[in-house]
Amino acid sequence: RSIGEEQQFHFVLKMVNSTSLAKGGLLPRVGEESTTLDPEPTQYGSFINNTENPPAPRPTFINNVENPRAFASWLRKDSSVIMSRPKADKYLEQTDEAIATIVKNRRKHGHTVSYSSVNRVVEDTAVWHRRRHDNIAERAAQSRRFKKDGPYAKVYDADLVGTIEMEKRIADFVILTAIGIAMAFVGSLVSSTADDLLDRKIGYALRTMDGAGARAGFIVYVAVSVMYAVGAFLPVAFRPISAGSGIGEAKAMLNGIVIPKCASPVTGLCKAIGVIFSVAASLPVGLEGPMIHLGLVIGDNINILIPQKYSFLEHLRSDRSRIEFAAVGTAAGVAAAFRSPIAGVLFVMEEGCSYWSNKLSWRCFVSACATIITLYIIIQIGTPSNVNVTSLSLFAPSESDQSQFSFFPAFQVVEYPYFVLVGVAGGLLGAFFCVTNRRLAILRRDLKIGLLLKALEVILVTTVMSCLTWFLPLVLKTCSSMEAVKMNNDYFREFGCPEGQYNELATLLLNPLGGVGINLLFHENNDAFSIQTCVVAGLTIFFMLLIVFGTSISGGIFIPLLFSGACFGRAAGVAAGLDARTYAIVGSAACLGGVARVLISLTAIVSHTTSLSYFVTPIMVVTLASRIVGNLVSGRPGIYDIILQLREIPFLEEEPPDGAKHTNLRARNIMRTDFVAIPSPVKVGQLLSILKSCDDVDFPVVAHQGGRLVGSIERPELIALLTRREIFYNPDLEGKAEGDGEDTLTYTELDAARREARDVGPEGIKLEAGDAEKMLRLSTYVQIAPHTFEGHGSVERAYEKFRTLGLRSLLVLDGASRPIGVISRHELHLLEEVGMAEEVVKTRRRESCRYTAIS
Repeated sequence: RSIGEEQQFHFVLKMVNSTSLAKGGLLPRVGEESTTLDPEPTQYGSFINNTENPPAPRPTFINNVENPRAFASWLRKDSSVIMSRPKADKYLEQTDEAIATIVKNRRKHGHTVSYSSVNRVVEDTAVWHRRRHDNIAERAAQSRRFKKDGPYAKVYDADLVGTIEMEKRIADFVILTAIGIAMAFVGSLVSSTADDLLDRKIGYALRTMDGAGARAGFIVYVAVSVMYAVGAFLPVAFRPISAGSGIGEAKAMLNGIVIPKCASPVTGLCKAIGVIFSVAASLPVGLEGPMIHLGLVIGDNINILIPQKYSFLEHLRSDRSRIEFAAVGTAAGVAAAFRSPIAGVLFVMEEGCSYWSNKLSWRCFVSACATIITLYIIIQIGTPSNVNVTSLSLFAPSESDQSQFSFFPAFQVVEYPYFVLVGVAGGLLGAFFCVTNRRLAILRRDLKIGLLLKALEVILVTTVMSCLTWFLPLVLKTCSSMEAVKMNNDYFREFGCPEGQYNELATLLLNPLGGVGINLLFHENNDAFSIQTCVVAGLTIFFMLLIVFGTSISGGIFIPLLFSGACFGRAAGVAAGLDARTYAIVGSAACLGGVARVLISLTAIVSHTTSLSYFVTPIMVVTLASRIVGNLVSGRPGIYDIILQLREIPFLEEEPPDGAKHTNLRARNIMRTDFVAIPSPVKVGQLLSILKSCDDVDFPVVAHQGGRLVGSIERPELIALLTRREIFYNPDLEGKAEGDGEDTLTYTELDAARREARDVGPEGIKLEAGDAEKMLRLSTYVQIAPHTFEGHGSVERAYEKFRTLGLRSLLVLDGASRPIGVISRHELHLLEEVGMAEEVVKTRRRESCRYTAIS
């Protein structure tokens, strides 16, 4: 500003102090005594009342509070609410006390699943910037445009920088394509293997039945199913995190939470083997959820293949790129599971990522497109004749079957109210499923069953399921003529019916649910299956899935829920005299939507897998109705969010909890104060003691004088620095003052030290004689200007900043830029408890405090 503007600014500032704010009651009038919450002169906050002579900084708070009374007084002050003391106490006291009690009780209880968070911020350290500069200088020297020892630092070559960025984009495109191709091969292998084992088992059992009788066929069917069930349990017993569908864990990973071993290649292998045998055992599970998890594993580990020698690709190995590649892999997994690339992009956007951008959109788009093209090529190679693209959808009839259809499923505009009723029914079913499955999960947890009992549970459930799918078609036998059917006769099972007829219930239950069962329900005419057959088949799969989901096997719920919903919808359509195929399609979407509570991606999945794009609006109506009804009836979120709650994984939703938006909560109310600030420079022995006594991942670095924040540094960097003795220095020797660079590691050396010390903890660091008294400079390695928040800022803003930026921790500062607390994901997750009565908080009469992990 010019001198005149500066004088005008101070004049306006004084006018604001003396008139406007005084009239509003926010500041006292001139000559009146100031009445605030702080009995002592306020030294924190703005200097609006004293711009010429700001108060001297108070002592810093590093590991202790030098003036507890003054510090407590500052904590009680809220610069946004300055009024008389009785009003302020009445307004703030209840909230402060309740939140403090909640945080205290919940921290004592702790989390049942160990986790860490991904720090998505852009790296901003001195050594990193030096590394980027050296890379450009090295490329310039190689191109002979500048002398190797020339003053390149004074030159900016736009063409050279553009070339480097183009190479980065090409490498990025290659990695995205590799993720898609790898997911296509993995998905094709898992799907074909599972279907082949299931077809062989059913075919062998039916041939045994035809030759030796129903009893011999049943024994073969149950024995092979139990053998497959044991094969499904063993990988989960070895790696428990591979149990279930994996979508809940994928959501947590994309939200910024790193669950140990969740995305390791071993977990992916166990997940693949487990789901293959689960499907082959005729259990009511699907391949789709585990395939999404497999995509996450591929994307999360793809950066391992990035060569270390290419320095311009170092950014692709950062945490920021890692979580984005995990999102890309998840999109590829959805695309491979449902053969719908758009659904993969929409699923990640709707259910997964806490951070979304145009760049991430096209990354997911490219990978999903590569997945589908590769899948089509694999299918074409494995098929002797040419494949029509219209038959490549997951639930579309084959090319030979399409010639038998005179018309496809259709609906009238007047049927939209019926679709709403179907959505309401799906929401009720979904609410029942979520509430009941949650109670079963808590029951399994409370019983604390061991590994042997878990194996017996899997064998028992498999035996019951095999008995139901074998005996129900015999007991409730309904035979129909094959002359009226339109699809391949190989899909229809005689199973005790006369020649030329098929057993309706056996046709639905003794076939792969996704490959055959859903196709028959979606595309056969109204007379193919009776109302009784559809209801019995739907109830069997629905209730068995309710029991199976939560046992120690790998398997998803998409296909079983789509099958059950299609059965119920088809039965309703036949009963009402409407097109049964239409209501099978909308019923499947309603049932899955009521359980999973997804909207956009589910609409894309059902419309794309059936190749019926004109069904978009009916599917939108039923999914919206099922979501609203499910939330209202159950009072709980979808099944995957319930899994995260049961395991106490601190998943952060897009919107902060209502308690954070409608109460006067400030960052100082929820921040954690038991953090450790490290001065720079620091004694080596003191730094090692801090690392041994504290488990924090991020440490604020402060200046020796005044405690002002300098930056932040991560635990792996500190451990790596302590393993390099050459950067220690003796402060008593001359020439070793702060700022010397001769003993500073380069970024390449620091990265190598990090990799070498990956499995080394503070206890594994051995100091030589005299090293403990030496000093270590941290300023070169700290994150410059880390994300911070003022202590009096609202929690709602802190929540939004934390989640949107993908932070691991948010430093809380006082008015003098000194760290006074830390907000982590755990503290923000506690906001869900706000609004509970204080006496309930103190006695812990809340189910959320009793949750423990389930495996």
